[in-house]
Amino acid sequence: MRIAMKGLLKGWNKQHTPSSWLAIGVAVVGIVLAVPPNTWGQPTLPDPLVGTWEVPAASPVQTFSGVVLFQGWTCDPAVMEVPAGTVVEIQIGVNPRERAAVGTFRPDTNMSASGPCLGDNNGWGITTNVARFGAGPETISLFVNDTMVEQRMIDIVVLSGAAAPNFFLTDLSGECTIDDFPVAGENTRVEWSQSAQDFAIAASGMGVPSGGGGTCPADMVKVGSVCVDTYEASVWENPDGTGTQYGATADNYPCADTGNDCKDQMYAVSRAGVTPSGFLTWFQAQQACGNVGKRLLSNAEWQMAAAGTPDPGDSPGEEDCKVAGAVEPVSTGSRENCVSAWGTYDMVGNMVEWSADWVPQSLACVPAIFAGTEDQNCLAGASTDAGPGALIRGGGFAGGALAGVFTVSGFNGLTATVYGFRCAR
Repeated sequence: MRIAMKGLLKGWNKQHTPSSWLAIGVAVVGIVLAVPPNTWGQPTLPDPLVGTWEVPAASPVQTFSGVVLFQGWTCDPAVMEVPAGTVVEIQIGVNPRERAAVGTFRPDTNMSASGPCLGDNNGWGITTNVARFGAGPETISLFVNDTMVEQRMIDIVVLSGAAAPNFFLTDLSGECTIDDFPVAGENTRVEWSQSAQDFAIAASGMGVPSGGGGTCPADMVKVGSVCVDTYEASVWENPDGTGTQYGATADNYPCADTGNDCKDQMYAVSRAGVTPSGFLTWFQAQQACGNVGKRLLSNAEWQMAAAGTPDPGDSPGEEDCKVAGAVEPVSTGSRENCVSAWGTYDMVGNMVEWSADWVPQSLACVPAIFAGTEDQNCLAGASTDAGPGALIRGGGFAGGALAGVFTVSGFNGLTATVYGFRCAR
């Protein structure tokens, strides 16, 4: 059986060219994804060995900096693992060869994972600080059992200060956030890693604050480091704001007040010239934002975005914020004088806006936060038998002088005609 298996695999190797094999490797973390063996890539190794050289890739030329893991795998298909005494080395430029560790755990090379090997310990790898070789293009050669099997090109980037004799940089720190990576609405923070001599991923996801380096979509404005919807949300059947609009004149949402079944059922849109959506709960608003890769603003973000919005008191003009008159909202962005210092519209009056933050349900209203304003401040006391309450901001279309950039309430029902929202990311 062992002889037959060896002959079968050697024959299979001869029938498949190197271009018919594919190896997938990630240098930073050394991850390899198993794929069927008829798509693997194989350099010409000393008989009877087979294997791949995964990092660096054959093409295109890869760029490396800091401490790099060069890796691959090799085995004799007829034996359980890589043969004892197998030596794998790399050579960068004309520098001395460096010996790799051989026999590391690689279950993806096993036949049970569609690989050509019988055992699991077929990996090889070597970490080296490429700063030692200087910046620029360089040749890297792979040797197996003293035979050079392949050469590839790499490009080396060296940080300032990483020069002889101090190739290993110490006492440094730094971080950076990449906005909208790996997908829109999610950010990734990287931090300097001394051990890797490079930047490593520290956090990723919707909860990572923007680094302020990205640009906002056309329907949003930059507020500090956050993108905020320019207009109060209208909620639609489709993500592009087509189909049925929900909450314009009635509670006609396609999902329950709990929000539990709202995934991909309705979508928040920031658009001028439409009736903002009301009649919805905090939970529905949260899902409508999430369905377009956004979220509700925190209380602090809402306050920043509202800053500078003119307060018309209880006698607004036709272009002032909608706080009096007909008991209904006006079209989004239609009041020319109702825009904040950051460029957000209708943050005073029109719709009372849900924020993301929760508090114990408040019990009473107290004097305005700032003397000289009448902005309603209903954030006093804490109920022990009801709640909690999500903070609502700004005042509504009939709020009069009580509406303003400092208007806040911590007691509210689940839903009301005047409850609306906007999103951020």
